[in-house]
Amino acid sequence: MLWRAPAVALLIVTVLASVLVLQAERATHERRQQARHEEFRQALRAIPMPPYDNDPVRERIVLADAGSGTVQARSAFPARRRGRPVGAFIMVSASGYGGEMSVLVGVSDNGAMTGMRVIAHRETRGFGDRVLSGSAPWLYPLRSRTVRDPVASGWRLRQEGGELDAVSGATITSRALVNAARYALQYFADRRGEIFAVR
Repeated sequence: MLWRAPAVALLIVTVLASVLVLQAERATHERRQQARHEEFRQALRAIPMPPYDNDPVRERIVLADAGSGTVQARSAFPARRRGRPVGAFIMVSASGYGGEMSVLVGVSDNGAMTGMRVIAHRETRGFGDRVLSGSAPWLYPLRSRTVRDPVASGWRLRQEGGELDAVSGATITSRALVNAARYALQYFADRRGEIFAVR
């Protein structure tokens, strides 16, 4: 009989500790998720886009895309103003020199690229930064391009017969970003209705 009181007390303490741990885990998870969402919002704000008044991160659409070898669309973040589409941010994964890169591509409602930003990569630090910076001058010619401008053969690096320059010494990374941009524009053109469907 004497052992029951300590056992009951131990059970109560164990249950209370478990509840506290679960609440702490839930609070930590929510804080991490809010921090991730804020990081995405900052990345989206860094990409030019016509003014929008919605929260694209809250309207994120996870895409089921088989991709095309080295490029795959992952998510779409629709941008709206007063409920009307103004563009979207398409998250694409592409194979670079160091492995997979996550690239956000801004696409205006008329299908023109507004900008791009590399969110995650495994490229060589320092060396790859010239290529991966969202404000890198070599990316300027891609802005306002559409999936049909240039024609498909022009969406290659100049040294491969295309119209776009590469950064010297970073050809593979340059090619991956050009492929990511074109794929995002094509995905937007093909799936615009799905991206802006009201949920």
